[in-house]
Amino acid sequence: MKKLILVCSVALSIDANAQWDQETFYKNSYIASIHFPSPDFGYAVGVGDLSYGGLILKRTNNYWDTLTCKTIASLLSVYFTDSLNGFIVGGNCDSEILKTTDGGISWTKYAQHYYILNSVFFPTDKIGFAVGYHGTIIKTNNAGDTWEEQPSATINRLCSVHFPDENIGYVTGWDGTILKTIDGGSTWTTQTSGTSEDLFSVHFTDVEIGYALGTHGTILKTINGGHDWSNLSSGTTENLFAINFIDENTAYAVGNAILKTTDAGMSWNILRRPYYETFSSIYFTNAEIGYLGGRQVYKTNYGGNYIEEKIFSNAITIYPNPFSSSTTISFKEEQKNVTIRIVDLLGQEIKTTNFTGKNITIEKGGMSKGVYFVQVSDGVMNDVGKLVVE
Repeated sequence: MKKLILVCSVALSIDANAQWDQETFYKNSYIASIHFPSPDFGYAVGVGDLSYGGLILKRTNNYWDTLTCKTIASLLSVYFTDSLNGFIVGGNCDSEILKTTDGGISWTKYAQHYYILNSVFFPTDKIGFAVGYHGTIIKTNNAGDTWEEQPSATINRLCSVHFPDENIGYVTGWDGTILKTIDGGSTWTTQTSGTSEDLFSVHFTDVEIGYALGTHGTILKTINGGHDWSNLSSGTTENLFAINFIDENTAYAVGNAILKTTDAGMSWNILRRPYYETFSSIYFTNAEIGYLGGRQVYKTNYGGNYIEEKIFSNAITIYPNPFSSSTTISFKEEQKNVTIRIVDLLGQEIKTTNFTGKNITIEKGGMSKGVYFVQVSDGVMNDVGKLVVE
């Protein structure tokens, strides 16, 4: 099946060149963290429907599967040290720590009574750190079997942890908090960030060069191991929650906007944001393929860039669109057993049908006025676009 194009009643496309394809359709979900230990498979965690609680997803063979997760806690961060061993942290009233040694088939819950944990990172396969509420920093030396609390000298909420090597690490948090260790977490010192903005994410490309980002479009950079931090011009005042580097010069920052730099933060381009959601996570497996976490998981094959002709072709048209009573989906080529799903802005499924042929009529039925998403899938390709009821 070829790519999807949606055509409105005046023969203009509606977001037909969106650079992110929606890959999941979970009800009332939110994706907080994404990590790919290999380009071939990755994990996403967050919050599912209230009846499910914590949500763990694994992507293999171009599909996201829901993994068994016996927890009602919000899952906020995931990190894998290799293809089999992974860790998830989060919590509701207190901390939640989960570990797998079989690639997510089973998870062990560790009864650790810390504050809620927001971020987990392992600089080695044995040594790992997690940070969270009330200045909490914990460390493991044995691949997560036991954890010990480290002195942080702050009670501010800590949001992100990153180690460029085994001994040197950084933590960011509320009210401009930046902490640094040079002895593997035994001691932490407070750095002068020069801002009171909340800093939600930190990443270092080496032991000297690092970035921190947060509220009101704040992006900070250091080139001397955090001794000095400079405020970069991001071009936005929107909150930013996560940053991901492809190489030392190319990075993406996401939140209420999607930004990209190709010159180590000297300038940032604002990219088109799919469905105008708030995004808490982003992860690129190479320069072109990336995954975005918000209410759902989205994927780009083109570096998140706006592509005019490359993504969509004239394989499918929908007319009229917007529509008031019914609309027709027309395929340029004969289709066999494709699945057509319509979901609302919350990811709730409104209609679904299996279809063989070239034309199918969609009735308005009980659909109220507004914007919906239509997904067309043949089991290999998944195409998503907007559908408008007037």
